[in-house]
Order: sequence, then C-alpha cells, then structure tokens
Amino acid sequence: MKLFLVRHGETQAGSNGAYGYSASLNDLGRSQAERTGRFMLDLGVTRIVSSDAARALETAEPLKRALGMQVDVIPELTEIDIGKPSDGVTPMQENRTPDGRFIMDCAHLGGESWDQFRDRVSVGLGILDDRYVSDEVVAVFTHGGVKNVAVDRYLGRDASRTMHTLFDNGSISTIEAIETGHILHGVNEVSHLR
Repeated sequence: MKLFLVRHGETQAGSNGAYGYSASLNDLGRSQAERTGRFMLDLGVTRIVSSDAARALETAEPLKRALGMQVDVIPELTEIDIGKPSDGVTPMQENRTPDGRFIMDCAHLGGESWDQFRDRVSVGLGILDDRYVSDEVVAVFTHGGVKNVAVDRYLGRDASRTMHTLFDNGSISTIEAIETGHILHGVNEVSHLR
C-alpha cells in the first residue's frame, strides 16, 4: 500500500494561528486544494480518505471530483482538539517549545491530552492498515499533527509529543508499506503548489 498523506489547505483561522474544527478553506487554501488535486491525478490513487474536519474534506474535493470517487471518512484522523482558548491566547501561541515547535497537548484548555490524541490517531492509522489492501494507493487528507504521528508510527519511532515537522498547507508526504516495514519516500513535498 502506498499512502499519500496530504495536509489540508490554508484556512482563515489557520493563517491567524488558531484552528477550529469547522474552519473552512480560505482563497489560498482552495487554490492549494485544486493544485494538489491536479497533481495527484497521475499518482494512481485508488482510494480517497479524509478526516471529518471541514478543511480536510474541502481539500479532498477536487481530487474526488476529478476521479469520480467517494471519500472514506475516518474521524480518528482529525487534528488534536485544541479546547477553548481563553483571553485570546491560542494553543498555537501558548504550546510552544523555546525553538518554536508545537507541543501536542491541549488538556489544560479543555481539549485532548497528548495520550488521547496519539491513541486516537493510532486507531485511525490502524483502520487504514486494516481496510486497504497492499496494492492500493490511498490519498489521505488530514492534518499536520496527524502526519507527525503517522510518520513516527510508520518509521517505527515512538510518537513525539512535540511536532518535529511543521507541515505546509497542501503538502504531501509519501509512505509505502513493504513486507519488511515502511519506506518514507518524501516529507512535506510542496513543489506542486508553485
């Protein structure tokens, strides 16, 4: 099985540093979705999967339309629940390491803890592994935090509570399952967006 993990396009909320579950794509995000969809037409995609967040579903739409496929929704592949920020401070501002990386834990804001998030995403990745056969090519429209957990899992690393990669909107990361494990072919590929 080959997985193309696609981070959703930009949202207005995302460009302001906060993500809401129902955030929709802004104009740039819709352009990123269209470009990503066109690029993926030649990749042999046999299945389209998305989280249930509006921004991921909207990003999958151009590819869905072009290939005439249904989108399989796996809610477990949705980004961490950030809770309810107070005093205008968002987790994107508050949950940072000194070098600027985002800490994936929002329990203190009423959202998900790191353990809850990692475990939920692991269930979603397990659904992918169980549902799709070895010769399928699956486009998965998801989120940066989910992509971090996925890359760690498929490379056999312990999932990091701190995002080690800040994935660009519309970026594609490619992972291939082989008999002995997984091969990471590319991370945060954005050449199709230029």
